[in-house]
Amino acid sequence: HFHIKEEQDELWTMKQNPFACEICGKRFSQKTHLNTHKTVHTGQKAFACELCGQKFSHKTSLNTHMVVHTGKKTFACELCGKRFHRNTLLNKHMNVHAGHKPFPCELCGQRYSHKGYLKSHMRVHTGQKPFACELCGQRFSQKTHLNTHIRKPFTCELCGRKFSQKTNLNSHMRVHTGEKPFACDLCGQRFSHKTTLNIHRRVHTGERPFSCALCGQKFSQNTHLNHHMNVHTGRNLPVFAGATHSTPLWWVHRLQPYLSLKWKNNPRCLELSHAKSNEA
Repeated sequence: HFHIKEEQDELWTMKQNPFACEICGKRFSQKTHLNTHKTVHTGQKAFACELCGQKFSHKTSLNTHMVVHTGKKTFACELCGKRFHRNTLLNKHMNVHAGHKPFPCELCGQRYSHKGYLKSHMRVHTGQKPFACELCGQRFSQKTHLNTHIRKPFTCELCGRKFSQKTNLNSHMRVHTGEKPFACDLCGQRFSHKTTLNIHRRVHTGERPFSCALCGQKFSQNTHLNHHMNVHTGRNLPVFAGATHSTPLWWVHRLQPYLSLKWKNNPRCLELSHAKSNEA
């Protein structure tokens, strides 16, 4: 009886879907559906976009693509009103409201509502930056960051200089306006940038975070340390700019070829060089 029922079901399916694909056996109720399906095997793309020339194997795919040009978004979220050009995107968006985050990061446990968000997040761990600027070679972890970098949509109306972020433009505008919104709470002196204020505060605190690896002399600014290094080398070495007390061995190792005999025989220099060789 089981085999009879199975044969009856198969006959019913063939009756409902009389048009079969000769390549994969899939059946269709209409011949036009079969012909459309065959393009999967042939690779034929008969439907072309009149605006950009891109071709598609199905008319529905072409219709979906046309939204790129028209900007039409027919699918709206009933909760927040956000609109989408595809129903599948609307369904994914609903996870935001439902709090549903089915995609966890295996490294840190953070969860995401979309697989694409998880993929972007993974670059935090891998350091991957797959999006490169064709003009300058700078790389970015997110395509949106690259697009912003390329466009530089924020233009100074006074001098025409362009910026990729509005915050950078706002900071630049102080060059023209003379605005100094950052005030020292100890002496009242004002500055146009917060970083300049932080450097100024060291006048009051006496903080000197930049230390010479050879003689131990400390400085409040990195530029002062760089100038000081000329005492040891007798020349300007901007390639070594940025050394701090946290990297003394690396600093000494890089400076070795440039040190005068006096400083090569300095006890501090010999001590650090010996430690460097032991590390190796």
